[in-house]
Amino acid sequence: MATVYGANYTKVYQPTDGKPTMPPAAEVGGRLRVIYDSYAASSLASGSTIHMAKMPALSRLWQIVVCADDTGGAGSLAVGIDGSTAKFIAATVLGANGKLATLWPQMLATDVTVANTTVVGGLGVGGTGTGVLDSFGHSFTAETDIIGTTAAASMTGDIKWMITYSID
Repeated sequence: MATVYGANYTKVYQPTDGKPTMPPAAEVGGRLRVIYDSYAASSLASGSTIHMAKMPALSRLWQIVVCADDTGGAGSLAVGIDGSTAKFIAATVLGANGKLATLWPQMLATDVTVANTTVVGGLGVGGTGTGVLDSFGHSFTAETDIIGTTAAASMTGDIKWMITYSID
């Protein structure tokens, strides 16, 4: 049986050269912060962009939760960054009141039971592979906007989101 250490644990407590180094604060000892915002969509056209949050440089993303009214049953929302608009949550039809779209890596829809709520398929829900792994704990090297991109049809209704990240 082997004894192994996590990468940051090794840097601090088991350095190979005997000199401990401190990992970035966003990874060890950083403070969790939350961004909450909302948008009241009124016939928001397909292909529109909602600027959801401005992530600070050197922050790490841990979770995104999007909740909405029934936005018309046909329009979808993907959450990502410029150049990768579905990096965190794949395009999801928000077609029922209280429907959630989430970035929770490797979580299956069957892992969550919430009354009157449907958990739907963002990258994390039922997701596997490199896309999910790369999105969880995503590190922002520069100040970056997280954006929501609409598709398929126009949307009307309230859209709310919460983003959890660490920094300093």
